[in-house]
Amino acid sequence: MIEVVGVGYEVVLPSRERLTVLEEINCTIETGEAVAVVGSSGSGKSTLLGVMAGLTQPQRGVVRVDGWTMSQASEEERAAWRLREVGFVFQNFQLLPHLTALENVALPLWLRGERRAEAIARVWLERVGLEERVNHRPAQLSGGEQQRVGLARAFACRPRFLFADEPTGNLDRKTAARVGALLFGLQEEEKTTLVVVTHDETLARSANRWLRLEEGRVVEEGRRN
Repeated sequence: MIEVVGVGYEVVLPSRERLTVLEEINCTIETGEAVAVVGSSGSGKSTLLGVMAGLTQPQRGVVRVDGWTMSQASEEERAAWRLREVGFVFQNFQLLPHLTALENVALPLWLRGERRAEAIARVWLERVGLEERVNHRPAQLSGGEQQRVGLARAFACRPRFLFADEPTGNLDRKTAARVGALLFGLQEEEKTTLVVVTHDETLARSANRWLRLEEGRVVEEGRRN
């Protein structure tokens, strides 16, 4: 469970004016739940994702993970938590260009000291339908294939929490639908707690629940029927 209580975040502009990015955010992400965060550009969606993932420290309020007050932990403690329990999916895929698909998926497993990293990576590439692309580098893959490698990499470490920032933002509509269905299908199979930031209303409707942000505030919440 992730609890966000009274969280506020501001940035100081070059003019020294303070800009409120998040204001009094209160929300709870239940264990195993898939939640979409939607809103216009500049509404604070990606900042809220960063706060939940321990990448951004809120200036007000607290973030708790299973009762642990993450927002008051050191950067080293938060980094260790992310390495153990967190996966990420990015809009621009974030694959290393000189590594093959297999090596990109295996990399976080190697960093954990997993001896069976390549075997596990191969299984996950099969699960996302890329068993014939294991030796291809990112430049040899389509955008949809690159994002499927990103999904395999994120799920291969069996994270308890998965954070996805505009995972279909660089894909055409048909490919986005396929990648979105794969993301939520794997999330349900693995019982992973998922928070996904998206402009894609169709993708958001696949989540169990959604939060709409405007000007740094939660203005609406909804649940899938």
